Amino acid sequence: MKVCFAYSLFGMGGIERSIQLLTNQLEQNGISTFVWARSSETSFFDMQERFFGGVQEPSNLKKSIARVRKLSQISKYHQIHVTDFFGYFIDPLVSFIRSREIDVLVCNDTNFISMIPYIKNRLPNVKIVAWTHVEVTKLIEDVSKAFYLHDYIVGLQTADAVVVLNHTDKAVFSAFGVGSRIIHNGIILPTSKDVSLSDSNRIAFTARPDVAKGLEDLGQLATQKEFKWHISVAGFSKKEFNVMTHRRFDPALVSKNISFLGSIQGSKLKQHYQGASLVLSLSYFEGMSLALLEGMSYGLIPISYGHAGAKEIMTGELAKLISPIHDFQGIQQSLDWLRQNSSQSRILSKLARQRATEFTLQVFSNEWTNLLNGL
Repeated sequence: MKVCFAYSLFGMGGIERSIQLLTNQLEQNGISTFVWARSSETSFFDMQERFFGGVQEPSNLKKSIARVRKLSQISKYHQIHVTDFFGYFIDPLVSFIRSREIDVLVCNDTNFISMIPYIKNRLPNVKIVAWTHVEVTKLIEDVSKAFYLHDYIVGLQTADAVVVLNHTDKAVFSAFGVGSRIIHNGIILPTSKDVSLSDSNRIAFTARPDVAKGLEDLGQLATQKEFKWHISVAGFSKKEFNVMTHRRFDPALVSKNISFLGSIQGSKLKQHYQGASLVLSLSYFEGMSLALLEGMSYGLIPISYGHAGAKEIMTGELAKLISPIHDFQGIQQSLDWLRQNSSQSRILSKLARQRATEFTLQVFSNEWTNLLNGL
């Protein structure tokens, strides 16, 4: 079997990490994998041996014509027809699938999913899976604002299978008449000897430089005058933090309370988690937060906003450390409670590690292997 995973832009986020881990494991399970992208950044995860794609963007003139056409369709129909605007990068994908004799296509973002009926017409014998990585309510909001909700829903309904990351997303899709299957993203579980034994005041924060990851709230939290913790940030630099945040935070407090490690992997990422006692997520929305899971796999106690991923991962006693999105005071209260109840730390650390063991790469890849073989 040959499977192609298609996504618009490959960078260094959780989607790319999940696809990299999954394709690595599927290859070991005897399934040939390809990754195709409309474009990529230079720093995408190591998938060069199976990474393809790259499409020339339309000229400025064609973009101007497309904008006029979009405005006309929105005025007349309150929707756009995605085939009029996405075909320039879907057609090269179709040609690639034909040339490689691909059996299954996995579409990983709204553009590709919306074009599933078009792809099906061109490739009737290819099975297509729609895989959503971001909280579904956010995706529906985005495509509604972009005026192609209808085509997106039809794309989901046309797919041979739809994969979501949590029960919330499954329920939302069912309201649109879309049946879906839950497959949790997985992580490589560190060995027990690698688990953090730190009782330090260090917090691990791992994210790409994106305002949706709560960078403003991160700055607000860390520059409280009585802040008792130190935040170790992996994924972006201090310069990127300053560019992405609009508020002017006290530079002295930022330097004192935050260490910016930049984009790190391997042993450096392991050290990042091993040196901390907590893992923090301030994302406004997620699908399945790999950063939380990675931290928890090292025994770090999670504190998070209540995005869908956190609610799926942080169950039982850990759920008490979830705060509503944008409830900055709730995050602060969780941190204060942990300082005042340090005797509970070892128990919560074990619970976090135990919960993370349920989201391993092996479980993740086995679920996908069963799905692909059943198409």
